[in-house]
Amino acid sequence: MDIKIDELELLAQGGQSKIYSLDRNSILRVPQREIDCDRIKYEYEVYKLMQEKIAVPRVNGFLEVDGKPCLIMEKITGQDLVAILKTNLLSLFTLPKKLAHIHKNIFSVKIEEKLVTNHEKAKYCITSSSILNSEQKDRLLYILSTLETGTALCHGDFHPGNIIISNGKEYIIDWSAASYGAAYFDIAHTYLLMINTPRLDNVSDMEYKIQKIITRYIGKRYLKEICNIQKINPIILWKYFLIKAAERTFYGLETEKIILHKFITENIKKDQVDIRKIKRFA
Repeated sequence: MDIKIDELELLAQGGQSKIYSLDRNSILRVPQREIDCDRIKYEYEVYKLMQEKIAVPRVNGFLEVDGKPCLIMEKITGQDLVAILKTNLLSLFTLPKKLAHIHKNIFSVKIEEKLVTNHEKAKYCITSSSILNSEQKDRLLYILSTLETGTALCHGDFHPGNIIISNGKEYIIDWSAASYGAAYFDIAHTYLLMINTPRLDNVSDMEYKIQKIITRYIGKRYLKEICNIQKINPIILWKYFLIKAAERTFYGLETEKIILHKFITENIKKDQVDIRKIKRFA
């Protein structure tokens, strides 16, 4: 099939990929960077594992476009939770609880085949980071070695933009960073995304300012809800939070890496911080 990307309708854009309408029933997920190509191949395998276990779009294979492996997926007609929030601001007050309950359901999914573990992923990202120095890497790897392994399915990029509501059903998308292990890793990462929302190229200064206010509110409320549901003391998440920040210095957007590195540098030697008091990075 001869596909020209510039002739397709762009439906959505994230940090790792762009989503185009391929035909009436399918979309094309196109990696943005070279680093994201392997993640899309991995995501295909994860989707196949998830098909009968949780509400996710069907995957139909690959299509190479401009030398990139692009994932062909079922088109889900609906709105993600961010779009719903934009049209109904009152949903802001129910969104954190909804996020927490959906996240809990993901953690309860049983999978026979083990995915990449949280520890394996963190070790690779930390050792491959070009921003962290050798002393920081050694310290972070030591912290990682003290953290729980666990048996939970972790989404790896869980946030409102990756939940689509269609005909009353909640579909979870973007499984390219899925892993297996302690749920604490995924909870810490979602909180990290909420209070340090990466800025995309097509977002204006005013839009980004408003976005940060809203997402930080959601993040704090989400943390309270998920900790209540999972019976977690938020303080024990501190080290997981630090590890997830370190991971994103490898694969995150350039607009966030400097901020994350500053945060790591200032906090890496602290044994404990109450993350409920962390409201922002910059």
